[in-house]
Amino acid sequence: MKRVVAVVAVLTLIGLAGCRRTARSEQTFRVEPNKLVATELPAAKTITAEYYTSDNVPVTAYLVSADDATKALDAVEKDQKSIAQALALVKTLGESPRQASGKLTSPRTDSSTKYAILFVAEKPTTVTVKTKGE
Repeated sequence: MKRVVAVVAVLTLIGLAGCRRTARSEQTFRVEPNKLVATELPAAKTITAEYYTSDNVPVTAYLVSADDATKALDAVEKDQKSIAQALALVKTLGESPRQASGKLTSPRTDSSTKYAILFVAEKPTTVTVKTKGE
């Protein structure tokens, strides 16, 4: 009996040592017309975000660093800049123009990095974002 417990314990430790943590999340939120909305993604070395709208309304999505997302939102909300002016202030790492669904992938980094997606829509809609990363 002790031998069986020891074998199971060793196999469990080997299995856990080989497991890799992945950054997964799912978020659903509203996007109002001509408003800049940001959703933060989990920190990861690389991350892929897939999004879709509930009612097939096209949205434009911009992948940016979490710091740049804050900068863009502040430019719109505090400094009264237009969305185009706010987006010109940040470095976009990926863009998916006017689609009801899409996929954005971050560049690979050596350490975990926080990313965000900025969304803009012309009609009100609900967006769901699912992420996978490492």
